[in-house]
Amino acid sequence: MSVAEALGQVPVTRLIHFAPATNVSGIFTDNAIRTSQDLVENAPQQFSPTDELRLDARNNHVCCSFEYPNAYYQAIARDKSAFRNCPDWVAFILDLDLVLRPGTLFSPCNAAKGSGAFLKEGGAGLLACWSDPSYPGQFSRSQSHRSSVPTDLQSEVLIPGLVPLSAVSAIVTATPEKARELFVVLHDFGLTPGRMEWRYAPLFFDKWRLANALQTGGEIPETQWTPSLEDLE
Repeated sequence: MSVAEALGQVPVTRLIHFAPATNVSGIFTDNAIRTSQDLVENAPQQFSPTDELRLDARNNHVCCSFEYPNAYYQAIARDKSAFRNCPDWVAFILDLDLVLRPGTLFSPCNAAKGSGAFLKEGGAGLLACWSDPSYPGQFSRSQSHRSSVPTDLQSEVLIPGLVPLSAVSAIVTATPEKARELFVVLHDFGLTPGRMEWRYAPLFFDKWRLANALQTGGEIPETQWTPSLEDLE
């Protein structure tokens, strides 16, 4: 089964990539979300990985999750010594078509588990993320589990190569104040942040509340943020 055929069987609509807010200016300057391998080899001064160990052994892929952030790993990453002075994070909402790239890998659990042993290509790999129960975690889906979300909330998809900013449909922050702060900085540097939508969604950055909402079908509000004329001066 192809990935395109598998997509027709699950109601997923988007991918998510999360990063510390301190990385956003570099991403806009590069006009892309670059892989760890690319940054190490070509721009080591910008290399600030959320997962320096990369136990999935796929340094030339960009880690993403389906539909919502992997809040469990995000909480771990935020507590790492390198990011303790970086309390603010963002989520990039990416085009789902990225999964159609040859070499895309799907994991029904955290991709680092077993040093990447559960990563698979193809439609079967994608559908394994929705298996009930999940494997290897043996998590089950309740009737209220959000249908667009994998069974194991740490399921991941690894996109080979860089992700251009043209594939980013929105940037999500925790608060409207943080959206404005980031937008104004990018605007002042001439990096045209208005090319995509901006939103704020506090639950994206709250591990337990997000997990509960995903598993019980609860609301996860996303509110559009729009810059004022003053912000654009």
